[in-house]
Amino acid sequence: MIESNCDTKPSTWYNNYKFPLIPLFTKREGNECNTPSYSFNWLFVKLWTLDSFDFEISLVITTHWGFGLIGILPYLRWVITIPFPYKLEKWIMDNLWKKPKKHGII
Repeated sequence: MIESNCDTKPSTWYNNYKFPLIPLFTKREGNECNTPSYSFNWLFVKLWTLDSFDFEISLVITTHWGFGLIGILPYLRWVITIPFPYKLEKWIMDNLWKKPKKHGII
């Protein structure tokens, strides 16, 4: 397991944030304005702490998360998703997103 600070962003292929092969644990120290927070990220699973009490469960299909489930339990957000390949994300953005109309505005 790799521990990292929020200022340190892993950049190698085996521990990137999209789909890390090595478990990543991140903690952020609290201060007078923020509470301490923790996160865990490994393969399809992402967990992180929240400051609010809430409940949620969602089925998602997005270019940001991919395909899977997202939920909130009290003070804990969890994500279990399979990310889309970059080529599929690029195809969706190029072919399915609305494109602005060109107006003769200078």
